[in-house]
Amino acid sequence: MDTIRWIISTAPEIFLLIAVALGTVLGRIRIRGFSIGTTACTLIVAVLIGQLGSFAFPSVLRVILFSLFVFTIGYKSGPEFFASLSIRTLAQVAMALVLGGTGLIIVLAFAFTVGLDPGTASGLAAGALTQSSVIGTASGALAQLGLPKALLEQQEANIAAGYAVTYVLGYILTLIYVPFVAPKLMGVNLKDEAKKLEIELAGGEPPKTENLHYRKFQARAYRVSAAAGRTVKAIEEEIGSRTVIERIVRQGADIEPHLDTVLEAGDDIVIAGRTAVIVAARPVLGTEIDADEILKAMPGNVVDVLVDNRNLHGRSVQDVADRVGSNARGVFLRTLTRMGREVPLSPDTRIYVGDVMTLVGTSRNIERAAAQVGQILRTGDRTDIAFLAAGIAVGLLAGLISFKVGGIALTLGGGGGALIAGLVCGWLRSRRPTMGAMPPAAQQTLSDLGLGGFIAAIGLGNGHAAWIAIQAHGLLLVGMGLVVTLVPLIVATLFAYHVLRMNPVVTCGALAGAMTVDAAVTGACEVAESQTPVLGVAVPYAVGNVVLTVLGPIIVAATLPAEEDGMRSYSSIQRLRAVLLALACLIAPARADDQAAPRGIQEEIWALPSPLPMFAYLVRPVGDGPFPLVIMNHGVSLNPTDRSFFPLVEFRDAAKWFARHGYLVVAPVGTGYGASAIDIPERGIYGPFFSKVGKCTNPNFRDPGLAVAQVDLWIIDYMVAEKRILPDGVIVVGQSAGGWASIALSSLNPPQVKAIIIFAAGRGGRVGGKPNNNCAPDKLVETTGELGRTSRVPMLWIYIENDTFFGPVLSKRMHQAFTAAGGKAEYHLMPPFGNEGHYFIGSPDAIPIWSPLVSNFLDKLK
Repeated sequence: MDTIRWIISTAPEIFLLIAVALGTVLGRIRIRGFSIGTTACTLIVAVLIGQLGSFAFPSVLRVILFSLFVFTIGYKSGPEFFASLSIRTLAQVAMALVLGGTGLIIVLAFAFTVGLDPGTASGLAAGALTQSSVIGTASGALAQLGLPKALLEQQEANIAAGYAVTYVLGYILTLIYVPFVAPKLMGVNLKDEAKKLEIELAGGEPPKTENLHYRKFQARAYRVSAAAGRTVKAIEEEIGSRTVIERIVRQGADIEPHLDTVLEAGDDIVIAGRTAVIVAARPVLGTEIDADEILKAMPGNVVDVLVDNRNLHGRSVQDVADRVGSNARGVFLRTLTRMGREVPLSPDTRIYVGDVMTLVGTSRNIERAAAQVGQILRTGDRTDIAFLAAGIAVGLLAGLISFKVGGIALTLGGGGGALIAGLVCGWLRSRRPTMGAMPPAAQQTLSDLGLGGFIAAIGLGNGHAAWIAIQAHGLLLVGMGLVVTLVPLIVATLFAYHVLRMNPVVTCGALAGAMTVDAAVTGACEVAESQTPVLGVAVPYAVGNVVLTVLGPIIVAATLPAEEDGMRSYSSIQRLRAVLLALACLIAPARADDQAAPRGIQEEIWALPSPLPMFAYLVRPVGDGPFPLVIMNHGVSLNPTDRSFFPLVEFRDAAKWFARHGYLVVAPVGTGYGASAIDIPERGIYGPFFSKVGKCTNPNFRDPGLAVAQVDLWIIDYMVAEKRILPDGVIVVGQSAGGWASIALSSLNPPQVKAIIIFAAGRGGRVGGKPNNNCAPDKLVETTGELGRTSRVPMLWIYIENDTFFGPVLSKRMHQAFTAAGGKAEYHLMPPFGNEGHYFIGSPDAIPIWSPLVSNFLDKLK
């Protein structure tokens, strides 16, 4: 193990490459045709390896890796993205925008209602919407906020955890939804609709197999006799099937085969076209001859041509042929490929920028036709490294530019800058094929290596915290992920079919494209028993890649917590304005270095590596410290749903009050909340958050309280070891069951604890949900007295008259038993507050009521 730690500290890049290698191998494994994918496998492998030790990678490495990936995404999507801004493809663009926008709204709704931090919300979006690039753009946005290192690392860990939990679910749900659920939702049979579409594409006749496949191209030589005295155009039109006369040799000399050229008896000609057609043309031309020399000079060729002429985007094959005109003579379309899949061919098949046409003909004719369509894909092209490096550099530079709108500093961020640079560079390459070459193989390599390396660095660097986050919030993330995946798909399906009136077969392909899940296209094609779903993929895929990628900065901008005491304080209107500007400008919040006022307090989320790992909300004064420590213990709930949606920060306003008075506040989120529960009976620890007190006939109030007290002691030891706090003068604050645990802690008299403050403390309140119906109240009073026998820590007890959990009569009995046994407790009964006084400490309106009591109590202890 020491050797492994030494390697980690000396050469962590070795494990980064190992994670990429293992993740790639595992991602290629298919079980019944299904694979998780290399990105998800790489992250999972990296998080697991990250448990071996502490990995540190320079930030510049992650920036370069992600920039390579996102620039390549933009480069590949650029021509299609800009070409999609056309009236002919508006419906598919609208559908992709609706899907992405719905996903954003749902993620933000969960973030605001459940209290998700920016990292978790971004990870949820990245995984559930199956767009890995959100990880990088969100991380880049967070990195520009000037957050403390510990908080930034925790947010990155939350992104990784959210993605790892939800990606596989989102991927599987999309695979199932597109071919099976979407057709049912539209009320159609996908196979029948595909047949109808094929007939429509074939001009009203049932499609024949030979119409959808290339028939062998040949060139043959004839000596003119019957065709003498006729023009080339007249002969070609009579033979038909786009047959072309490629060469005329007259008395040993070449004659240019123009359309108006007149053939003479004895001319040797080369005619090219489909085999059956040119063989049957003998009566029209003359005698076929064996002329190897003539034919050798007319080499046939098969060439892939990338469509990048925007004027052809969204037009039919017949329309494209008409527009290319005479330049298409002698050139045949063998296949049309879109996103790696063959598209059914007919005169009405639509062509989109980014499609690959496989053309057959002589080299001269193909060169002529290709110049009108796009650019020939040559396997020998090398990547233009200067173009690539300069493009990324310009994008990163653009990401540093910030501007203010309404007092809010906005910027593209590095990820957004690199994405836009890639889009522009890809578009420039399509306009000027002589510049910026990046062959498809190079694009795939840069994309895979960039994303794989970046994901591995995130997983390794935040493996421990990510694992804790997965354990704590796994089930909750699964539930939210299911909603974030399915609802946008359902909304987009209904919108496309009922509002946009899109063909249901094309709609299925468009859904797969907008979610960027290639395998879902294959599934739709298999169910339809046709390649027609491919017709809807290209445009939504290009738009989806861009729209979903920029969700990262938007989510970060929208979910940043409001800040006070010199930090930015966003109203709901300002926050909405920031989100709308983010949607328009691909923005992320800029560095906060230029804020006029100093930060008074600083809020952070920590993963505490205690024997029982848990999250904690931490708020402290700005500065290096050390500071006196306040621990705040929350209550419990026996309702599983309530526990799953328990907020990460329950007493935020109260915690910030202590922080503004110079304390470092740690509020642990109890184990069992956020969708996890741990039971260790032999140590007196019961989940959720040690809430099991047994049956009311013989309850055990003491042990659950002492179990939470042990957590407080772990926190104290950890914070002292971290040199974050003063070793003595600790104050413990608790509410409800957390207050009961604080009473139990007082019985241990820990030397570091200076004082304990409780609000509405007790156990077993409101049994069965009935007000003032307590579980064995006499036993509770008796246990309180037992704890008081050994308690000598000064305590302040605050109860409220309208508390229906632990009313005045019961709380006074508990105090009397506690002090009579020797405990030191100052009791205060506050007037009624709101509809339920039990939650008194959770309201910001209560601070002016209890803060004077707390201040006076603490002043007496100085």
